[in-house]
Amino acid sequence: MRCAKNLILMALVALTGVLPFASSSQAMSGQRRLKQSRSFSVLDVDHAWFLSPSDTSKFQLEIYYQIHQAGLKFEPDSGRFQAAYELKATVFDKKNKVVARKQIPKTLNVSAERHTRSRQDFRTSQLDFSLPPGRYWVEVILTDLNAGKEFTKSFEAHLKPLKHSRAALSGLEFVHAVQATRGEGSAFLKGGYDVVPSVVRTYGGSDSSSLLYYQEIYQGNPSVEQVLLETRLRHWTKGMVYRDTLYVHFDNPVKRQLRRISLEEFPAGSYQIEVYLR
Repeated sequence: MRCAKNLILMALVALTGVLPFASSSQAMSGQRRLKQSRSFSVLDVDHAWFLSPSDTSKFQLEIYYQIHQAGLKFEPDSGRFQAAYELKATVFDKKNKVVARKQIPKTLNVSAERHTRSRQDFRTSQLDFSLPPGRYWVEVILTDLNAGKEFTKSFEAHLKPLKHSRAALSGLEFVHAVQATRGEGSAFLKGGYDVVPSVVRTYGGSDSSSLLYYQEIYQGNPSVEQVLLETRLRHWTKGMVYRDTLYVHFDNPVKRQLRRISLEEFPAGSYQIEVYLR
């Protein structure tokens, strides 16, 4: 079997500092390295891709975003404080033509002024787009309606067609938390669970000693009974620090995996995760 490869960039925080991670994915056009120390950002964006659950000829491009309320302008409102913003995500094809767009207006209310300045308070959500294979450019714009300011993040998503004659990997979603789903209306629903993304790909420290990520493996050909999954972690200067292999047996065409890797023994620094399907 030919080797399917999935690499993606992520970040890890340790007790002694920040550990940025990288990973590779067939949906990503390259590797993005997170800085050792991050400046404050009002808007953070990440993404991953999976086969569309309703149409396997298309992909579901998931855009994860995090809005830090300390960067928004709050106005007094009946004893509380209110921010108003609009989030717009636009997908362009390789000819710079708009192929999809979603626009969401929101208000955010807090009870105390101190919450308007807290850098620990943020809102996380996601937008989903159903797209055919192709190379896309995605632009996400956050507009602070009270301040009249815009914050923009953009990225390229290369959705390569999958060959259904063999097994294949999805993209990787870096995960902050998992819980039993609250219902069909949840933005984070995956296989009966709410999978909340870690938008800034930051792990480690006293409250996050494990790397958690979600991926899907597609059987492709019904004659494929099992595949070998290999996972590696590489430190940007020390080389490979972790490796494991796992046989995955197919009992249905899509195998969902939520994987956890302990980070307690890793030093602070930048890392890359590599996933291979053999």
